Amino acid sequence: MDIDLPQGWEEAARCIAEEKPRRILVLGDVDVGKSTFINYLLRTLLGEGLTCSLIDADIGQKDLGPPATVTLGEFQYLYELRLGKVRAMYFVGSTSPRGHLLPLLVGTKLLADKAQGTVAVVNTTGFVKNAGFALKGFKIELLKPELLIALQRDAELEPLLRSYAHVHCLRLPVSAMAKSKSFEERRALRREAFRRYFSSAVERRLEVEAVRFQRVSAHNEEGEVEDAIGRLKHNLLIGLANEEGEVLGLGIVKGFDGRTLSIITPVKDEIAVVQLGSMLVRENGEELGFVRR
Repeated sequence: MDIDLPQGWEEAARCIAEEKPRRILVLGDVDVGKSTFINYLLRTLLGEGLTCSLIDADIGQKDLGPPATVTLGEFQYLYELRLGKVRAMYFVGSTSPRGHLLPLLVGTKLLADKAQGTVAVVNTTGFVKNAGFALKGFKIELLKPELLIALQRDAELEPLLRSYAHVHCLRLPVSAMAKSKSFEERRALRREAFRRYFSSAVERRLEVEAVRFQRVSAHNEEGEVEDAIGRLKHNLLIGLANEEGEVLGLGIVKGFDGRTLSIITPVKDEIAVVQLGSMLVRENGEELGFVRR
């Protein structure tokens, strides 16, 4: 693996391979190399014969699966890591944690509890200030990691780490190769990730009476379907789930005639639940903005 290995990364990976903490939470601001460190760590652990789980909760800059989701991968061999197959998915509905803190927390917890690897590593967003500070704190309390990995340039994470000093933490430097990305660069990466995901999508038609809608804001049973219908906008990103509510994948709304919902999706399994997102996306990955939830 051709990376600039900062001081302490190799020793940290070696210690983790020896001690085998069950759950690791990786924290850091944007563009500090969290994904690079996680990839290095997983390669090290797999090389030592350990099974690994990756819970990718970075909903905007994904390494595993499509944006707007929390995803779980299980790996026993290096080639599986390269393939990046998603074992389970949770639909958050947006590529930004702002306004979506609760589903982000719920999804991360549910998939972390499903992880089967000897070591489970949780990747997080770079949202660490203001509301992000609270989000990371609640995530620590909810997940109860055995180890925190803090990647920081100066001491930007110290207020958070002091609040949770009872959790063992390894403070690591940022790679010299970690470069800041502009808004447009991040958007372009998301566009390519969406494009790849929907490249095999086909049109499907769902009878509204045959599916259940989730993530709606109605307060009573009579208003539930009506409220959902009102939000079925062209190009709305949606989650698609089975009868048990397990997410099968994503879709994009292409039309609605009052009774039948037309979508495009790579999902081939039977769909029982439609989860409404809060962003508009074309199948080529172009983001068209957000809708009010």
